[in-house]
Amino acid sequence: MRRYAATFDAGTTAVKGALVDEDGRVVASASGGLDLIVDGDAREQDPDQWWRAFRDVARAMLHDAAQADQDFRIDRIRGIICSGQMQDVIALDDDLRPVRTAILYSDGRADEQALRLARVLGDGCARGDTCASGDVRTYDDDVRTDDGRDRNGSDGRYAGDGRDGSRDRGHADTDGDAATIHPSAEARPAGTVPSDIIGTQRFLATVGNRLEGCLPLPKLMWMRDNEPDTFARVRHVLISSKDYLIARLAGVTIGDVAACSTAGAMNIRTGRWDAGLCAAVGIDMTILPELHRPQDIVGSVTVAAAEEIGFAAGTPVYAGIGDAGATTLASGVGRPGQYNINLGTSGWIATVSNEPFVDKPGAANLAFGVVDGFVNAVPFLNAGDVHRWATGLFAGGDYDRAHDLIESSEPGANGVLCLPYLVGERFPVMNPAVRGAFVGLSPATSAADMLRAALEGVAFSIRQGMESFDVPPTSISLIGGGARETAWCRILAAMLHHPVEVFANADILPAVALASLVFDRPDLVAAVADTTTYEPDPAAAHAYDALYPRFAALYPAIAQLR
Repeated sequence: MRRYAATFDAGTTAVKGALVDEDGRVVASASGGLDLIVDGDAREQDPDQWWRAFRDVARAMLHDAAQADQDFRIDRIRGIICSGQMQDVIALDDDLRPVRTAILYSDGRADEQALRLARVLGDGCARGDTCASGDVRTYDDDVRTDDGRDRNGSDGRYAGDGRDGSRDRGHADTDGDAATIHPSAEARPAGTVPSDIIGTQRFLATVGNRLEGCLPLPKLMWMRDNEPDTFARVRHVLISSKDYLIARLAGVTIGDVAACSTAGAMNIRTGRWDAGLCAAVGIDMTILPELHRPQDIVGSVTVAAAEEIGFAAGTPVYAGIGDAGATTLASGVGRPGQYNINLGTSGWIATVSNEPFVDKPGAANLAFGVVDGFVNAVPFLNAGDVHRWATGLFAGGDYDRAHDLIESSEPGANGVLCLPYLVGERFPVMNPAVRGAFVGLSPATSAADMLRAALEGVAFSIRQGMESFDVPPTSISLIGGGARETAWCRILAAMLHHPVEVFANADILPAVALASLVFDRPDLVAAVADTTTYEPDPAAAHAYDALYPRFAALYPAIAQLR
């Protein structure tokens, strides 16, 4: 008897749904658009619009599935699982209804609060106190809900056993020490380093990500400062759009450890809310969601939700995973040595490691949860935008013509090098002010050389980034619009001295990855992935090796010309 997983992604522009069977086949799919509320630096969305879009998408998907598959019945849906945008503030009242619109990850209103948080943490470090705002509340004050539930879960890392949704009600300790801010042995004397710098360093060490105003914890501080009446009504805060859908589906307030790594309040190494960090700014930890692994069953569809949408009441609902974690899972990255390179407008290199990357510029770290370890994503600003810019400048915006030009130039672009930093850079160097350059021009330089040099420049930069990782690659996959340029794929294979894989069916793999968690089939993505492998060309690899020292010298030289 065929079983199905109902998968959804609640993104910024749309809610997408796909019904996936046990073989990884997409039986039906649907999507519904979303509106973005923009006001200056503010970026918000209506959580109830997420729910309405989810409802309509689910209804359409179930209808189409019944038409497409005569074996389909709703009681054969083994589970519902979602991915979604992360780093949001979704504030709910006692009835799990929004007290205001959701503040999104891209919202920039809380920079002042982030600086204040850094100073609070830094002052506590300098004094050796718990925090600058007073005593840290006890475990029972901060962690227990009124019914005795542990918001950090039962096993010291995650709630539940991963499959049946059970929860141990026993007492567990929280992570008060990491952000209760005691100075390390190597800390400088008080006053030597500004308190905000000390606080930022301590935050990074605890949370695994840089302290910025876009994080939910500073945004909660902003709400308390600027909307006190609204803040007084808050009883629950969710971090991912998918978790609001789960709240409406199953009546529970949960979060997965990957998405909640972006909250600014979770100790990334233990996967638990940090009592000292929340207490330092006076945020009651009981409003934060219960933490789970993505594959945990966290509840089931309520009768009311079943009547509204069409799922069978009692259908298991899974914790799911934040969108960056889902993308990592879909790209075949699940253990150290596996790398995924995204060539979107900007890009990232993602891998999984045993430790957060707190020493790499701009790195974002997530507790994975699917397996032990951490998703490490290092973003670079210049990727597909360089391709688009060079295509517009040298090929009149015609990508087919650009492809032919790139192929007509030799590897190494006849000695032309491009530093591709059109809009500054975050990795492998962090310098928002630096700008790009071409060097090695001669009377023989052609438009084809310039175009090829631009793509090679991005590839050189990616090579620099890859060399900063501790584990050599065992596999490299490419995603994003840039992966459609086959010449760029060949350049990267030669540049990195490693085969690179491109997914022809990349659009369905995130849904299949979610379904793999429902079916407990870690091999499902690999089983259905339609890949093209680009092998490194030895002659091109030799040419790039010869040019690489020159490229590495470019940034230090250009940076001095400001």
